[in-house]
Amino acid sequence: MNKMTISKIAFSVICILLITGKGFTQDVVIEGTVSLTNDLVTSIDGNLTNKGTLTNGGELRISGSWMNLGNYTSEGGEVVFASEEDQVINHNDQDFDHFILAGGGNKILMESVTINGTLEFESGKLVVEDGSRIVLGPDVILNGTSEESYIIGEVHRQGVGELFYPIGDETNYLPVTLKNVQGDNPMIGIRTFSEQSEQGVGGSLTAISDLRYWELLTDNSYQGSNIVLPIVNEGILADEEEATIAQATSDVAKFYDIGRETVTGSVESGFVESAGLALGRYYVVGKSSTDETLPPIRVINVVTPIQDGKHDFLRIENVELYENNKVEIYNRVGELVFQMENYDNQDRVFRGNGNVVNNQELITGNYFYSISLGKNNVTTGYIFLKR
Repeated sequence: MNKMTISKIAFSVICILLITGKGFTQDVVIEGTVSLTNDLVTSIDGNLTNKGTLTNGGELRISGSWMNLGNYTSEGGEVVFASEEDQVINHNDQDFDHFILAGGGNKILMESVTINGTLEFESGKLVVEDGSRIVLGPDVILNGTSEESYIIGEVHRQGVGELFYPIGDETNYLPVTLKNVQGDNPMIGIRTFSEQSEQGVGGSLTAISDLRYWELLTDNSYQGSNIVLPIVNEGILADEEEATIAQATSDVAKFYDIGRETVTGSVESGFVESAGLALGRYYVVGKSSTDETLPPIRVINVVTPIQDGKHDFLRIENVELYENNKVEIYNRVGELVFQMENYDNQDRVFRGNGNVVNNQELITGNYFYSISLGKNNVTTGYIFLKR
């Protein structure tokens, strides 16, 4: 029997399935136009290849691989990948409405895909191959993520406010949350990786975890957010209260502390939220040193000098407690634009103007700060100035 004959038989069986709702136990190839109607469950126990046009308004259950070489249109239909074995999925960079992981096996995405409706994690992991990504639409609903079922690979979401990323690596569920996302509806991607970094640490950081890192992929409309990272036996923390978040601007830059807003859980299983805005590229759980007698400073690293009572100046909580403190601010090319000793959060503050050459108004953008607190205690990081 030649390939064309197999295809024709497969197509005929699909048509019968639309009427009967029964399953098909062999590989199926679609060469034509097929519509799966509402309230109908169609099961393919083998591989499914679409070379024609498939419109899904029902529930399509696949136990083998899925190869979409044609056109797939979802009219509210579900696709359930239901094998306990690994399943290869090539959707040809098209959209799903409802995507369900079941059966327990890995679901391996060979090409990028967008999910607009529901992504349901019953069991198994969704593995995104290098060079591809999964985009979660603005209205997507995530159900059932757990230690056994999550995404491995690059995930992108678009929006402001709070964005949740159900990601992890081969052995651990390592979800990330972005809070207070600012910008003009930015598209933001996150992935986690374990390749050890030799970038080093600066400022008040004494150590960073070498077990896992996160990469933040943003577009030009992104203006910052607070990032929440998981803590999972990092090996550098004796107590969860030692945890902080460190960021680096590139893969050759040092990691610097952006502070800790909150920490929950334990060193075995917990979360830490950054005090400052996430404006770098790479992130890791770190350990930061603080003065033994004075409370640590906290940099509110956004300045919007429009005199509305919100972020009118760079607020550095507790800095006034450190005698002879010194604040320096540099632009993106490394030029010193502002410096001040005895910063006090009252009269001696940074309001968005430089004071090194003259009192020039600084433009919107990211700036690097260095805060000296004495006794070799230097805190560094980034602020975002918006006019």
